[in-house]
Amino acid sequence: MRMVFAFAFLVSASPILAQTPPKSAQAPAPREITIAEPVRKAWGFDQSDIKPDPEAIYGILPNGMRYVVKKNSTPKHAASIRMRMDMGSTADFPGQEGGAHYLEHMAFNGSKRVPEGEMIKLLERSGLSFGADTNAYTSFGETVYMLDLPQVTPQLIDTALMLMRETAGELTISPAAVERERGIILGEMRARENFGLRQFRDQVSFLAPGTPISRSLPIGTEASIKAITPAGLRKLYDGFYTPERTTLIFVGDTDPAALEKQIIAKFSDWRGKATIDTDPMAATIKTDRPLATRMFVDPDVPTSVSITTVTPLRTQPDSEARRELVVRESIGAGIVGRRLDALSRKADAKFTGASASVGDLISTAQSASVTVIAKDRDWKSALTLSEQELRRALTHGFTDAEVKEQVANVQTALKNAADQASTRQSAALAIGFVSAIESNSIVSTPTANLVRFEAMTPRLTVTAITAAFRNAWSGAKPLIFVAHNEAVPDADKTIAGLFNESAKVAVAAPAANDNQAFAHSNYGPAGKVVADSRIADLDIRTIRFANNVRLNIKKTDFEKGRIRIGVRIGGGLLEFPQNPDGLGILMSAVFSAGGTTKHSADELQSILAGRAVSGGLSPGMDSFSAYRTTTATDLDLQLQLTAAFITAPGYRPEAEAQWRNIVGAFLPTLDSTPGGVASRDLPRLLASGDTRFGIPSETALKALTFAQLKSVITPALSNGPIEIGIVGDVDEAVAI
Repeated sequence: MRMVFAFAFLVSASPILAQTPPKSAQAPAPREITIAEPVRKAWGFDQSDIKPDPEAIYGILPNGMRYVVKKNSTPKHAASIRMRMDMGSTADFPGQEGGAHYLEHMAFNGSKRVPEGEMIKLLERSGLSFGADTNAYTSFGETVYMLDLPQVTPQLIDTALMLMRETAGELTISPAAVERERGIILGEMRARENFGLRQFRDQVSFLAPGTPISRSLPIGTEASIKAITPAGLRKLYDGFYTPERTTLIFVGDTDPAALEKQIIAKFSDWRGKATIDTDPMAATIKTDRPLATRMFVDPDVPTSVSITTVTPLRTQPDSEARRELVVRESIGAGIVGRRLDALSRKADAKFTGASASVGDLISTAQSASVTVIAKDRDWKSALTLSEQELRRALTHGFTDAEVKEQVANVQTALKNAADQASTRQSAALAIGFVSAIESNSIVSTPTANLVRFEAMTPRLTVTAITAAFRNAWSGAKPLIFVAHNEAVPDADKTIAGLFNESAKVAVAAPAANDNQAFAHSNYGPAGKVVADSRIADLDIRTIRFANNVRLNIKKTDFEKGRIRIGVRIGGGLLEFPQNPDGLGILMSAVFSAGGTTKHSADELQSILAGRAVSGGLSPGMDSFSAYRTTTATDLDLQLQLTAAFITAPGYRPEAEAQWRNIVGAFLPTLDSTPGGVASRDLPRLLASGDTRFGIPSETALKALTFAQLKSVITPALSNGPIEIGIVGDVDEAVAI
């Protein structure tokens, strides 16, 4: 389900947290810009104290179409275009659900200037390909057309804008094309149909009954797709594809002022043929709904329990105060998720995974939710665990250490992303504008986001975080959704009774947790370099140390502040015997969960809070490897942590127990989809029956132990050849 994790609102203006977060509180203030009053109103700037990105040009045409243009040079000489229509599947007419998605398909099937079948040829003549460079998607609330230009020549830009203009107002929607596309859409529907989609559909209708999002999924139903007519699509197109509902976004390595003139010239003559003034996403959420339960039954579905509260969507404008509230709520949810994650690693854990979130429910309502994946189909234990851990947080609140850990993680992410702000990808920036429009927020700069967060940090106290989390769960009774593989007699009454009984059990306050120091920082004297050369044409420096470890370094400038590391050791899957089979899967799943000899995985998560590092090691076809992304500040710590997993892996019993829980949860689902069957059987077939490839039976997997894994990989990790690659914004001497 698309429940947006609430913290994202802090940087809603910034496309993706890892791409946009700000630089540092001491960074120079961005230049001020003057935005004309009509544009300020059209974009909602007049209602907010959030300053928009000053490097972007915002505009609105006399016909009501909005546009934003931003110069960005990563990648160089390229651009990304997005055209967002403010309508999705909730605009579909009754009985013709799936119409908005059908219209998206028709955009590639003929328009006034581009006959059916010619668009792909036109793209190919321009050096583009369908799918890789141009595509589209339809969700509940929006339809977005995407075009990525590998070069920004005047001719290609003109072609791209022409195609967007044709899509916006000149589609032919011929009866013959509609009929030909019907089979494609039905095939797409059949390919997507699985237990996950069925569960999603049922859960949405349970959480938000009677709302537009509960009618059907964006793809519609088989009956509704068969009922859609050219006349119905034309009515939907004329009613909702109007300038007032359209926003064009252009981010790329070109002159924004000149591009703005081209947009004005291309779209100013567009006039909508009809306007439907109703808001297709408008919904009424009842706050007085009593406690309700639902059991979704499907033979393929993993057993899980979700406890959710749903309240009306926040409609107030984006603001400093609103963003701070969302940050507080999301930190609280992050702490609950962190607690559940730690519990799932216990040797006696009753569940295999869990999550907590506070955010919005598909732009329809506010929601707060806790979800637990059951062990051995035991939904009752999952339900009591969910109820009691949620109540523990609501009753006793959080600890200072828990809040500090979450704040440190957020602040580091913001700082790191700000350092990388000048080399953000155009495609990420473009989709960031789309996301901000959908969430009714404003795109602000990474630096502004960091300054904002650092200013609010003193106010992110235990008291404030606890109060915000409690508020997110107040006002509406819980909605309990159980997904299970077999029916339970009188399920609603049984679920409600178990929930009420669990609520009578006393819950203790969480124990305080004092962080340790990282214990894997001493690796003896520095290695001696015995060979040092450079591959001239690739500008790669190659180092060989006395112990034969090899290092390749390449300094680049296209990801400012970011360093990528690759470590390869030993022979990977080729080291494993064919009997017992499945050891590679065991290692991939829980090797990192075993921690190190000196720290459990849970301890590492606390110790390394706020640092851009991650641990673990995975088996590849011909090596054990770790591929990580870090910063110059954390490069040394990242290398220490990677070395710790090679020289001192923990093989802790709680991780081995977690492995058996995971196997029981995921393996039965593989038979439910063609992709699952292929992932299980195809690698083994292609390897002539070699049992090191593919996925063995549930019995074989559950029988595997860390002792078996350790006996196989210890020689490889102790004696195998090691090669390290370091690429990015790195100082070569420091890396060596």
